[in-house]
Amino acid sequence: MADIKFLLGVAFKDQAARGTATAMPAIGGGSGTAGAINEADGAVLGSDGQGVGDSGISFSIGKNITEKAVVSGSFTRNFGNFLGRTVESFQVVTEIKGSGLTGSNPLAAADFAIPLGLEVLYAAAGLQAVDLASGQVFSPDPTALATAAIYFGNEASNGGQIIIRDVECQSASFSFPPGETGTITWDLIGEFDSYNETGSWPATPFEYGNQASLSAPVIEGAAFTWGPDTPAAREIGFSTLELTVSNEFETVASSNSANGRTQRQTGRTISCNATIDATSGEFLYELDQIGSSNISTAEALSFSYGTPGTIGGTINAFGVSMPDPELVSIEPERLGDSQAWSLELVARGATIDSEISLSYE
Repeated sequence: MADIKFLLGVAFKDQAARGTATAMPAIGGGSGTAGAINEADGAVLGSDGQGVGDSGISFSIGKNITEKAVVSGSFTRNFGNFLGRTVESFQVVTEIKGSGLTGSNPLAAADFAIPLGLEVLYAAAGLQAVDLASGQVFSPDPTALATAAIYFGNEASNGGQIIIRDVECQSASFSFPPGETGTITWDLIGEFDSYNETGSWPATPFEYGNQASLSAPVIEGAAFTWGPDTPAAREIGFSTLELTVSNEFETVASSNSANGRTQRQTGRTISCNATIDATSGEFLYELDQIGSSNISTAEALSFSYGTPGTIGGTINAFGVSMPDPELVSIEPERLGDSQAWSLELVARGATIDSEISLSYE
């Protein structure tokens, strides 16, 4: 038996009210086998090669103080006035993959639903789910609050648990490298709530279901479209593409709030940075688009990849649709022996919250 002692996991649940954390299961008190923390508890599996110990999870806790006066006749200060613990950084990286469920007959909305913890992360990023018989679709909405439980320690001893409340996502960055698998980097903010050392680790501390067993789909055959509607347009697709949902927040002093402050969302920007071939379709299309000042001239951007839902098949596909992207920057690049453009597009909307849809389809 392998002597593996390092343990680190995370779970997320919806939070009803700012300042009040949702109850999270203690170590060994989860819904899984012998108390394992599982998907019903909001368990989220990180991406390999990221975070602490390849867990896909990283965080740091700080100390908020005000300094005391220097002791007279010296440069010495005593401990500062303790104001509280702070969440200095909190990041989770996850793979992009479908539900991994088998399509029922007929197909139903439940077939496409991704795990609870991931749905909560999407909501914290301001992307709310709509469950359809053809897929689970996430569209813009104000950010929703979440509570996170971070589980850590050694397998041979009791573990530690940190609860972070008022979790919201400052940015969700989607990476789509062709020929590889996609990832989402969730950069989170929140308030330190509590910690404890309790419970013994079960033989299997975490159970991730299809998050662990399902292989993420490879980005290939993605049918990327943007620009001219000619058959040859964008035949090469994209060579790089990053999609970022950025949320802006402000912190306001509040005597009645926990820690004497509260936070509120003040804005949202959804952007796409991509490198595409410039020799297919209309060579000067990008220069035409960067001179556009009317949303009616926008050309939709879309692509999808993976195994779409079919009766009896394994559901494992993902799609992106930006109906009205505005091109705001272009730079020439060399792609092999061809001309390419490095693009920055910003998702716009002709109607409220219509800038983008992300679908597990």
